[in-house]
Amino acid sequence: LLSMAFAALIYFGFLVWSGWEDFVGNLQKFPTYLLLPVLGLSLVNYFIRYLKFDIYLRLLGYEVKRWLGFRIFLAGLAGTVTPGKLGEVLKSFLLERDCNAPIAKTAPIVVAERFTDLTALILLTLIGLKDIKGDWTPVVGGIGLVTAMFIIVSWRSLCNGIIDWLKKRDGFLSKVGEKLDEAYSSTKVMLAPSQLLIPSLISVLSWSCECLGFGLVLWGFGVKITIARATFIYCFATLAGALAMLPGGLGATEAIMIGFLAKSGVAETEATAATLIIRACTLWFAVLVGGLSLATLSPKDQK
Repeated sequence: LLSMAFAALIYFGFLVWSGWEDFVGNLQKFPTYLLLPVLGLSLVNYFIRYLKFDIYLRLLGYEVKRWLGFRIFLAGLAGTVTPGKLGEVLKSFLLERDCNAPIAKTAPIVVAERFTDLTALILLTLIGLKDIKGDWTPVVGGIGLVTAMFIIVSWRSLCNGIIDWLKKRDGFLSKVGEKLDEAYSSTKVMLAPSQLLIPSLISVLSWSCECLGFGLVLWGFGVKITIARATFIYCFATLAGALAMLPGGLGATEAIMIGFLAKSGVAETEATAATLIIRACTLWFAVLVGGLSLATLSPKDQK
């Protein structure tokens, strides 16, 4: 709710900046029939991402019924508007409630999802490497973060040493060490080099759906830019928003999208309208789908 209030302020600021009347005028020009395929691509994205979620569950030894697993995955989307999408750990609570899977064992799935998502965003961003000139700090930062995560998880002596030290302490620290031990055992399985290729390719495919949706929105406004440039703008802005650790990248992602579209020759009011539409069809549509799935999940939906 706080994120939604924050988003309302951010979007109101964009509308005031771009000019309310011009914004409404441009919005009226957008062919509403295009919303259906754009939202459809978002749904395809969710289904593809669920396949990765299912792979991770089975890697950890949990045979969750696919329909229930899919609904739990969708419910996790309600936590999309959180820093780094960490609110999606909600899926682990539901897995424990409905499938008796310990939270400490399944929570690292969110870490593995973010790791492969960052990898995919970096790869897709590189598509526009020759076509766009700008600040590459988010890309470099993303590569650094992915590399650091991989090194830390792979450095087993360091991780095990810290966990063992915590487990030998008294009280709260000991309990933290035990939970970290469970979490690390799951993380090192999912982020093993042999397990990275397929989930990363799935992430590339899923994010490509949203890039295509962005391209359709721009096409609806008559914007003539290549799909490679649209992919770069969308992924670069999403990557920057993720690294900023803002809820859903709010503010940063939108500002960067509008800025790059303006540099590409798109009028600021059209750039603002296109950005807010694609964010509504991706970020906020995900929250809506997640909320509906969460509201319909019952503890009776057992494994």
